[in-house]
Amino acid sequence: MGCCLLGMEGAGQNTAETYFVSPTGADHIDADGQNRPWQSLGYALSRIPDAGGVEILVQPGTYPALSSTRRFERPVILRAAVPRESILLPGPDQGPVLLTGARNLRLEGFVIDNRGHSAVSNALHILSSCSAIEVVNCRITHGGEGYVNASAVKIHRHVSHILLEDNEIFDARDAEVEISDWAHDIVLRRNVIHRRRSSSREALVVIADRSWRIVMDRNVIMNTLSGNGPCLIRLGSGLEAQEETSEILLWNNLFIQRDAAPALALTGCARALFIRNISYSRPGHTPWIRSWIQYPRLNQPPAITQVYLWGNQVIHSAGDGHAIAVEPELLDSGSVIVLDAGENTSGHSSFMRESTIEPAAFDKILHEEPSLRWLEVFLPNPMIHEIKNDPFLNQPGLPEPLRKFWEEYKECRINQ
Repeated sequence: MGCCLLGMEGAGQNTAETYFVSPTGADHIDADGQNRPWQSLGYALSRIPDAGGVEILVQPGTYPALSSTRRFERPVILRAAVPRESILLPGPDQGPVLLTGARNLRLEGFVIDNRGHSAVSNALHILSSCSAIEVVNCRITHGGEGYVNASAVKIHRHVSHILLEDNEIFDARDAEVEISDWAHDIVLRRNVIHRRRSSSREALVVIADRSWRIVMDRNVIMNTLSGNGPCLIRLGSGLEAQEETSEILLWNNLFIQRDAAPALALTGCARALFIRNISYSRPGHTPWIRSWIQYPRLNQPPAITQVYLWGNQVIHSAGDGHAIAVEPELLDSGSVIVLDAGENTSGHSSFMRESTIEPAAFDKILHEEPSLRWLEVFLPNPMIHEIKNDPFLNQPGLPEPLRKFWEEYKECRINQ
Protein backbone atom coordinates (compact mmCIF):
# COMPACT_ATOMS: atom_id res chain seq x y z
CA MET A 1 0.00 0.00 0.00
CA GLY A 2 3.01 2.26 0.06
CA CYS A 3 2.40 3.97 3.41
CA CYS A 4 3.95 3.44 6.84
CA LEU A 5 0.49 3.89 8.39
CA LEU A 6 -1.23 1.33 6.21
CA GLY A 7 -0.68 -2.19 5.06
CA MET A 8 1.72 -4.98 5.72
CA GLU A 9 5.47 -4.98 5.35
CA GLY A 10 6.34 -5.93 1.79
CA ALA A 11 2.69 -5.76 0.76
CA GLY A 12 3.58 -4.76 -2.79
CA GLN A 13 5.30 -8.09 -3.45
CA ASN A 14 3.44 -10.95 -5.11
CA THR A 15 2.70 -14.03 -3.05
CA ALA A 16 4.85 -16.99 -4.06
CA GLU A 17 2.41 -19.87 -3.54
CA THR A 18 -1.25 -20.57 -2.81
CA TYR A 19 -2.45 -23.07 -0.21
CA PHE A 20 -5.95 -24.25 0.65
CA VAL A 21 -8.04 -24.86 3.78
CA SER A 22 -11.31 -26.79 3.69
CA PRO A 23 -13.71 -28.31 6.23
CA THR A 24 -12.96 -31.65 4.56
CA GLY A 25 -9.18 -31.17 4.75
CA ALA A 26 -6.75 -32.71 7.24
CA ASP A 27 -4.44 -31.23 9.86
CA HIS A 28 -1.56 -33.68 9.73
CA ILE A 29 1.84 -33.98 8.15
CA ASP A 30 0.63 -35.96 5.12
CA ALA A 31 -1.47 -32.99 3.94
CA ASP A 32 0.54 -30.41 1.99
CA GLY A 33 -2.17 -27.74 1.77
CA GLN A 34 -2.20 -27.92 -2.03
CA ASN A 35 -2.94 -31.39 -3.32
CA ARG A 36 -4.63 -32.09 -0.01
CA PRO A 37 -6.05 -29.06 1.88
CA TRP A 38 -5.57 -28.40 5.55
CA GLN A 39 -8.57 -28.28 7.86
CA SER A 40 -7.99 -25.28 10.16
CA LEU A 41 -6.48 -21.84 9.79
CA GLY A 42 -4.26 -22.20 12.84
CA TYR A 43 -2.68 -25.38 11.51
CA ALA A 44 -2.24 -23.81 8.09
CA LEU A 45 -0.27 -20.91 9.58
CA SER A 46 1.89 -23.33 11.55
CA ARG A 47 3.01 -24.94 8.28
CA ILE A 48 4.06 -21.71 6.55
CA PRO A 49 7.80 -20.86 6.75
CA ASP A 50 8.84 -17.65 8.50
CA ALA A 51 9.59 -16.06 5.14
CA GLY A 52 5.83 -15.89 4.47
CA GLY A 53 4.79 -14.42 1.14
CA VAL A 54 1.91 -16.86 0.53
CA GLU A 55 -1.86 -16.85 0.14
CA ILE A 56 -4.18 -19.29 1.91
CA LEU A 57 -7.62 -19.70 0.32
CA VAL A 58 -10.29 -20.83 2.77
CA GLN A 59 -13.30 -22.69 1.37
CA PRO A 60 -16.85 -22.00 2.63
CA GLY A 61 -17.77 -23.64 5.93
CA THR A 62 -17.30 -23.24 9.68
CA TYR A 63 -13.90 -23.35 11.35
CA PRO A 64 -12.56 -23.49 14.91
CA ALA A 65 -11.01 -20.45 16.57
CA LEU A 66 -7.77 -19.06 15.14
CA SER A 67 -4.95 -18.33 17.57
CA SER A 68 -1.55 -17.31 16.25
CA THR A 69 1.76 -15.80 17.37
CA ARG A 70 3.48 -16.14 13.99
CA ARG A 71 5.70 -13.28 12.80
CA PHE A 72 6.30 -13.48 9.07
CA GLU A 73 8.88 -11.60 7.04
CA ARG A 74 6.47 -11.06 4.13
CA PRO A 75 2.67 -10.92 4.08
CA VAL A 76 0.61 -14.05 4.60
CA ILE A 77 -2.93 -13.60 3.29
CA LEU A 78 -5.80 -15.63 4.71
CA ARG A 79 -8.65 -15.10 2.24
CA ALA A 80 -12.15 -16.56 2.18
CA ALA A 81 -12.64 -18.15 -1.26
CA VAL A 82 -16.24 -16.88 -1.19
CA PRO A 83 -16.52 -13.63 0.80
CA ARG A 84 -18.33 -14.01 4.14
CA GLU A 85 -19.09 -17.72 3.70
CA SER A 86 -16.16 -18.90 5.82
CA ILE A 87 -17.14 -18.61 9.48
CA LEU A 88 -14.73 -18.53 12.42
CA LEU A 89 -16.32 -19.65 15.71
CA PRO A 90 -15.04 -19.23 19.29
CA GLY A 91 -13.03 -21.80 21.20
CA PRO A 92 -13.64 -22.93 24.80
CA ASP A 93 -11.71 -20.03 26.37
CA GLN A 94 -11.19 -17.51 23.56
CA GLY A 95 -13.08 -15.68 20.84
CA PRO A 96 -12.88 -16.62 17.15
CA VAL A 97 -9.58 -14.78 16.45
CA LEU A 98 -6.72 -14.20 18.91
CA LEU A 99 -3.47 -12.72 17.57
CA THR A 100 -0.65 -12.34 20.10
CA GLY A 101 2.56 -10.72 18.88
CA ALA A 102 1.78 -11.71 15.28
CA ARG A 103 3.14 -9.82 12.27
CA ASN A 104 2.35 -9.55 8.56
CA LEU A 105 -1.08 -11.20 8.48
CA ARG A 106 -4.15 -10.28 6.44
CA LEU A 107 -7.63 -11.72 7.11
CA GLU A 108 -10.06 -11.08 4.28
CA GLY A 109 -13.71 -11.97 3.76
CA PHE A 110 -14.49 -13.92 6.96
CA VAL A 111 -17.41 -13.97 9.36
CA ILE A 112 -15.95 -13.67 12.87
CA ASP A 113 -18.91 -14.68 15.01
CA ASN A 114 -18.74 -14.76 18.81
CA ARG A 115 -22.48 -15.02 19.49
CA GLY A 116 -23.64 -17.58 22.04
CA HIS A 117 -20.20 -17.90 23.66
CA SER A 118 -20.38 -18.11 27.46
CA ALA A 119 -16.74 -17.11 28.08
CA VAL A 120 -15.74 -13.46 28.45
CA SER A 121 -13.83 -12.96 25.20
CA ASN A 122 -13.43 -10.55 22.32
CA ALA A 123 -14.46 -11.63 18.83
CA LEU A 124 -11.24 -10.26 17.28
CA HIS A 125 -8.42 -9.73 19.76
CA ILE A 126 -5.11 -8.20 18.60
CA LEU A 127 -2.55 -7.68 21.37
CA SER A 128 1.01 -7.77 22.70
CA SER A 129 3.09 -6.00 20.04
CA CYS A 130 1.27 -7.32 16.99
CA SER A 131 2.20 -5.31 13.90
CA ALA A 132 1.32 -5.11 10.22
CA ILE A 133 -2.11 -6.75 10.56
CA GLU A 134 -4.96 -6.14 8.10
CA VAL A 135 -8.59 -7.19 8.60
CA VAL A 136 -10.62 -6.52 5.45
CA ASN A 137 -14.22 -7.17 4.37
CA CYS A 138 -15.11 -9.20 7.45
CA ARG A 139 -18.34 -9.35 9.44
CA ILE A 140 -17.49 -9.18 13.13
CA THR A 141 -19.89 -9.47 16.04
CA HIS A 142 -19.64 -10.18 19.70
CA GLY A 143 -23.33 -10.86 20.15
CA GLY A 144 -25.77 -9.20 22.50
CA GLU A 145 -26.21 -11.78 25.28
CA GLY A 146 -24.11 -13.41 27.96
CA TYR A 147 -20.96 -11.25 27.96
CA VAL A 148 -19.31 -8.93 30.46
CA ASN A 149 -16.73 -6.27 29.54
CA ALA A 150 -15.65 -7.63 26.18
CA SER A 151 -15.61 -5.96 22.79
CA ALA A 152 -16.15 -7.08 19.22
CA VAL A 153 -12.67 -5.82 18.25
CA LYS A 154 -9.99 -5.14 20.85
CA ILE A 155 -6.56 -3.76 19.87
CA HIS A 156 -4.15 -3.09 22.74
CA ARG A 157 -0.76 -3.49 24.46
CA HIS A 158 1.76 -1.79 22.16
CA VAL A 159 0.13 -2.98 18.95
CA SER A 160 1.01 -0.96 15.83
CA HIS A 161 0.27 -0.62 12.11
CA ILE A 162 -3.19 -2.17 12.02
CA LEU A 163 -5.73 -1.64 9.24
CA LEU A 164 -9.46 -2.37 9.63
CA GLU A 165 -11.14 -1.76 6.27
CA ASP A 166 -14.55 -2.48 4.70
CA ASN A 167 -15.76 -4.46 7.72
CA GLU A 168 -19.15 -4.63 9.40
CA ILE A 169 -18.68 -4.54 13.20
CA PHE A 170 -21.80 -4.66 15.33
CA ASP A 171 -23.69 -5.50 18.53
CA ALA A 172 -20.93 -5.91 21.11
CA ARG A 173 -21.54 -6.27 24.81
CA ASP A 174 -18.92 -3.59 25.50
CA ALA A 175 -17.41 -1.44 22.71
CA GLU A 176 -17.65 -2.46 19.08
CA VAL A 177 -14.02 -1.30 18.68
CA GLU A 178 -11.61 -0.67 21.56
CA ILE A 179 -8.08 0.69 21.01
CA SER A 180 -5.95 1.10 24.14
CA ASP A 181 -2.67 0.59 26.03
CA TRP A 182 -0.14 2.40 23.82
CA ALA A 183 -1.54 1.13 20.50
CA HIS A 184 -0.44 3.38 17.63
CA ASP A 185 -0.61 3.79 13.86
CA ILE A 186 -4.10 2.28 13.65
CA VAL A 187 -6.41 3.02 10.69
CA LEU A 188 -10.17 2.37 10.63
CA ARG A 189 -11.35 3.01 7.08
CA ARG A 190 -14.70 2.44 5.36
CA ASN A 191 -16.17 0.30 8.13
CA VAL A 192 -19.82 0.10 9.14
CA ILE A 193 -19.93 0.10 12.95
CA HIS A 194 -23.41 -0.13 14.39
CA ARG A 195 -25.48 -1.18 17.38
CA ARG A 196 -29.05 -2.44 17.20
CA ARG A 197 -29.36 -5.32 19.69
CA SER A 198 -27.06 -4.75 22.65
CA SER A 199 -27.52 -3.46 26.17
CA SER A 200 -23.99 -1.99 26.29
CA ARG A 201 -23.63 1.50 27.78
CA GLU A 202 -20.12 1.91 26.41
CA ALA A 203 -19.30 4.00 23.36
CA LEU A 204 -19.25 2.17 20.04
CA VAL A 205 -15.60 3.17 19.51
CA VAL A 206 -13.22 3.72 22.43
CA ILE A 207 -9.72 5.13 21.89
CA ALA A 208 -7.97 5.31 25.26
CA ASP A 209 -4.95 4.76 27.52
CA ARG A 210 -2.16 6.58 25.68
CA SER A 211 -3.12 5.32 22.24
CA TRP A 212 -1.74 7.63 19.58
CA ARG A 213 -1.66 8.20 15.80
CA ILE A 214 -5.16 6.84 15.21
CA VAL A 215 -7.13 7.50 12.00
CA MET A 216 -10.86 7.08 11.42
CA ASP A 217 -11.52 7.72 7.72
CA ARG A 218 -14.91 7.39 5.94
CA ASN A 219 -16.66 5.14 8.45
CA VAL A 220 -20.39 4.86 9.12
CA ILE A 221 -20.98 4.81 12.89
CA MET A 222 -24.58 4.36 13.91
CA ASN A 223 -26.54 3.75 17.11
CA THR A 224 -30.21 3.03 16.49
CA LEU A 225 -31.14 2.18 20.08
CA SER A 226 -33.61 4.64 21.58
CA GLY A 227 -33.35 6.31 24.97
CA ASN A 228 -30.40 8.17 26.44
CA GLY A 229 -27.86 5.89 24.86
CA PRO A 230 -24.06 6.02 24.87
CA CYS A 231 -21.91 8.33 22.77
CA LEU A 232 -20.59 7.04 19.47
CA ILE A 233 -16.88 7.69 20.12
CA ARG A 234 -15.01 8.20 23.39
CA LEU A 235 -11.48 9.60 23.36
CA GLY A 236 -9.59 8.90 26.58
CA SER A 237 -9.97 6.73 29.65
CA GLY A 238 -10.68 9.41 32.25
CA LEU A 239 -8.41 7.83 34.84
CA GLU A 240 -5.53 10.27 35.33
CA ALA A 241 -3.31 12.86 33.71
CA GLN A 242 -0.64 11.67 31.26
CA GLU A 243 -2.97 8.95 29.96
CA GLU A 244 -4.47 11.10 27.21
CA THR A 245 -4.85 9.71 23.73
CA SER A 246 -3.10 11.88 21.13
CA GLU A 247 -2.62 12.56 17.41
CA ILE A 248 -6.16 11.58 16.48
CA LEU A 249 -7.60 12.17 12.99
CA LEU A 250 -11.36 11.80 12.40
CA TRP A 251 -12.00 12.58 8.75
CA ASN A 252 -15.09 12.28 6.52
CA ASN A 253 -17.04 9.99 8.87
CA LEU A 254 -20.81 9.73 8.99
CA PHE A 255 -22.19 9.68 12.56
CA ILE A 256 -25.83 8.73 13.16
CA GLN A 257 -27.20 8.90 16.69
CA ARG A 258 -30.89 8.12 16.93
CA ASP A 259 -31.48 10.27 20.00
CA ALA A 260 -29.83 13.28 21.60
CA ALA A 261 -26.75 11.60 23.09
CA PRO A 262 -23.39 13.11 22.06
CA ALA A 263 -21.49 11.73 19.10
CA LEU A 264 -18.09 12.45 20.67
CA ALA A 265 -17.14 12.38 24.34
CA LEU A 266 -13.70 13.80 25.18
CA THR A 267 -12.39 12.23 28.37
CA GLY A 268 -8.66 12.69 27.92
CA CYS A 269 -7.49 13.86 24.51
CA ALA A 270 -4.58 15.93 23.20
CA ARG A 271 -3.80 16.99 19.63
CA ALA A 272 -6.73 15.92 17.46
CA LEU A 273 -8.23 16.96 14.10
CA PHE A 274 -11.92 16.49 13.28
CA ILE A 275 -12.36 17.23 9.58
CA ARG A 276 -15.44 17.19 7.31
CA ASN A 277 -17.49 14.80 9.42
CA ILE A 278 -21.27 14.77 9.17
CA SER A 279 -23.40 13.98 12.20
CA TYR A 280 -27.13 13.39 12.53
CA SER A 281 -29.05 13.23 15.78
CA ARG A 282 -32.17 14.56 17.40
CA PRO A 283 -31.32 17.80 19.19
CA GLY A 284 -31.50 18.04 22.92
CA HIS A 285 -29.58 19.63 25.75
CA THR A 286 -26.50 17.44 25.18
CA PRO A 287 -23.89 18.96 22.82
CA TRP A 288 -22.63 17.00 19.84
CA ILE A 289 -19.10 17.17 21.32
CA ARG A 290 -18.85 17.24 25.09
CA SER A 291 -16.35 16.58 27.83
CA TRP A 292 -16.89 13.57 30.03
CA ILE A 293 -14.65 13.28 33.06
CA GLN A 294 -15.42 9.88 34.47
CA TYR A 295 -13.67 10.50 37.78
CA PRO A 296 -13.83 14.28 38.46
CA ARG A 297 -12.47 14.04 42.01
CA LEU A 298 -9.02 12.93 40.93
CA ASN A 299 -6.21 15.32 41.86
CA GLN A 300 -4.99 15.35 38.26
CA PRO A 301 -7.76 14.35 35.85
CA PRO A 302 -6.81 13.88 32.20
CA ALA A 303 -6.64 16.96 30.02
CA ILE A 304 -8.53 17.95 26.87
CA THR A 305 -6.25 20.14 24.78
CA GLN A 306 -5.63 21.19 21.17
CA VAL A 307 -8.68 19.65 19.52
CA TYR A 308 -9.20 21.31 16.12
CA LEU A 309 -12.39 21.32 14.03
CA TRP A 310 -12.83 22.18 10.37
CA GLY A 311 -15.66 21.75 7.89
CA ASN A 312 -17.93 19.57 10.05
CA GLN A 313 -21.72 19.54 9.83
CA VAL A 314 -24.40 18.77 12.41
CA ILE A 315 -27.84 17.91 11.08
CA HIS A 316 -31.09 17.51 13.00
CA SER A 317 -34.46 16.11 12.00
CA ALA A 318 -36.81 18.51 10.28
CA GLY A 319 -38.49 21.15 12.43
CA ASP A 320 -36.38 20.49 15.53
CA GLY A 321 -34.49 23.77 15.37
CA HIS A 322 -30.98 24.37 16.64
CA ALA A 323 -28.91 22.66 19.29
CA ILE A 324 -25.46 23.18 20.74
CA ALA A 325 -22.77 21.49 18.68
CA VAL A 326 -19.79 21.94 21.02
CA GLU A 327 -19.94 22.16 24.77
CA PRO A 328 -19.47 25.89 25.48
CA GLU A 329 -16.89 25.28 28.20
CA LEU A 330 -14.65 23.47 25.71
CA LEU A 331 -14.75 26.48 23.40
CA ASP A 332 -14.33 29.05 26.16
CA SER A 333 -11.33 27.26 27.65
CA GLY A 334 -9.63 26.89 24.26
CA SER A 335 -9.64 23.10 24.53
CA VAL A 336 -11.57 22.93 21.24
CA ILE A 337 -10.57 25.32 18.45
CA VAL A 338 -12.78 25.94 15.43
CA LEU A 339 -10.58 26.66 12.43
CA ASP A 340 -13.42 27.86 10.18
CA ALA A 341 -14.89 30.09 12.89
CA GLY A 342 -15.65 32.97 10.55
CA GLU A 343 -17.92 30.96 8.26
CA ASN A 344 -21.04 30.70 10.42
CA THR A 345 -23.11 33.11 12.46
CA SER A 346 -25.71 30.76 13.95
CA GLY A 347 -25.26 32.16 17.45
CA HIS A 348 -24.65 28.71 18.90
CA SER A 349 -21.24 27.70 17.61
CA SER A 350 -19.40 28.41 14.43
CA PHE A 351 -18.99 24.67 14.22
CA MET A 352 -22.67 24.49 13.24
CA ARG A 353 -22.66 24.76 9.46
CA GLU A 354 -25.61 24.89 7.14
CA SER A 355 -26.11 21.59 5.31
CA THR A 356 -27.32 20.99 1.78
CA ILE A 357 -28.65 17.57 2.85
CA GLU A 358 -32.33 17.30 3.71
CA PRO A 359 -32.65 16.06 7.31
CA ALA A 360 -35.71 14.03 6.30
CA ALA A 361 -33.43 11.80 4.25
CA PHE A 362 -31.76 10.66 7.45
CA ASP A 363 -35.11 9.84 9.08
CA LYS A 364 -35.90 7.55 6.18
CA ILE A 365 -32.54 5.86 6.12
CA LEU A 366 -32.68 5.03 9.85
CA HIS A 367 -35.02 2.19 8.96
CA GLU A 368 -32.50 0.62 6.58
CA GLU A 369 -29.53 -1.57 7.36
CA PRO A 370 -26.43 0.68 7.58
CA SER A 371 -24.24 0.49 4.51
CA LEU A 372 -21.09 1.98 3.03
CA ARG A 373 -23.36 3.18 0.25
CA TRP A 374 -24.37 5.96 2.62
CA LEU A 375 -20.90 7.44 2.27
CA GLU A 376 -21.54 7.99 -1.43
CA VAL A 377 -24.89 9.64 -0.66
CA PHE A 378 -23.85 11.92 2.18
CA LEU A 379 -20.10 12.30 1.63
CA PRO A 380 -19.69 12.52 -2.15
CA ASN A 381 -16.14 12.53 -3.55
CA PRO A 382 -14.35 12.55 -0.20
CA MET A 383 -10.85 12.85 -1.63
CA ILE A 384 -8.37 14.53 0.64
CA HIS A 385 -6.67 16.51 -2.13
CA GLU A 386 -9.95 18.30 -2.84
CA ILE A 387 -9.36 20.47 0.24
CA LYS A 388 -8.02 23.46 -1.68
CA ASN A 389 -7.40 25.69 1.34
CA ASP A 390 -5.70 23.41 3.81
CA PRO A 391 -6.42 25.18 7.12
CA PHE A 392 -3.76 23.36 9.09
CA LEU A 393 -0.57 24.35 7.29
CA ASN A 394 -0.39 27.89 8.64
CA GLN A 395 -2.45 27.53 11.79
CA PRO A 396 -0.67 29.32 14.66
CA GLY A 397 0.02 26.99 17.53
CA LEU A 398 -0.82 23.78 15.69
CA PRO A 399 1.33 21.11 17.37
CA GLU A 400 4.08 19.86 15.11
CA PRO A 401 3.39 16.13 15.76
CA LEU A 402 -0.23 16.67 14.72
CA ARG A 403 0.76 18.62 11.62
CA LYS A 404 3.20 15.91 10.54
CA PHE A 405 0.63 13.18 11.17
CA TRP A 406 -1.94 14.97 9.03
CA GLU A 407 0.54 15.49 6.18
CA GLU A 408 1.69 11.88 6.36
CA TYR A 409 -1.81 10.44 6.16
CA LYS A 410 -2.83 12.89 3.44
CA GLU A 411 0.14 11.73 1.38
CA CYS A 412 -0.94 8.12 1.89
CA ARG A 413 -4.42 8.86 0.61
CA ILE A 414 -3.32 10.85 -2.42
CA ASN A 415 -0.80 8.23 -3.53
CA GLN A 416 -3.09 5.20 -3.21
